[in-house]
Amino acid sequence: MLPDIENSRVMNIPSIYRFSGNNLIQPESVADHIAECIGIISILYSKFNVFKYDRAIYYASIHDIGECYTGDIVRPVKYSSPEMKKAFDELEYDMLKTNLCNFIAKEASECKHRDEFESALVGFVDVFQAAYKIYREYKLQYLSKYLNMLEYSIGVLYESFLPELKIYSNSSTNELIIYCEELVNHLADYLKSQQALIK
Repeated sequence: MLPDIENSRVMNIPSIYRFSGNNLIQPESVADHIAECIGIISILYSKFNVFKYDRAIYYASIHDIGECYTGDIVRPVKYSSPEMKKAFDELEYDMLKTNLCNFIAKEASECKHRDEFESALVGFVDVFQAAYKIYREYKLQYLSKYLNMLEYSIGVLYESFLPELKIYSNSSTNELIIYCEELVNHLADYLKSQQALIK
């Protein structure tokens, strides 16, 4: 019985680190990322109470579980082409299906791509958390590479995830979306201020 738990790669999530090769002062594991995503969703729910909290938390808890097999693939690589994204998605699905079960593989692969507000919200929070982590790391090291990473993440939020939130919005979620935009705007304003100092 215990070997099923002890030998499962899922139990290694706390030791799988994100932002590989960047020598963070405060390293972040996939488990840390998932926990912070859950925290952000909880904060948003406590302020607005306009979405299905249990569904959003469920999606947040499983959205990166496939990384226990593939590791954290940085977004510019994973999304470098539709073919690359498809290849990584299929690898994660196959590994989860083989080592866990078909249901978990399906849920994990679809949780950020379903036609519902909670799915879009988790997609936004996933990238926002990464941007917020980069922002915090920059304030510890003030290295220009983190500004580049932050600029990339902010661009992804503006170009993809905020518009997707609006697709699934309704009158009850409008204030939440405005708040999410303000969060991104805050990071964007900070980025511009730091880029101006470097120039």
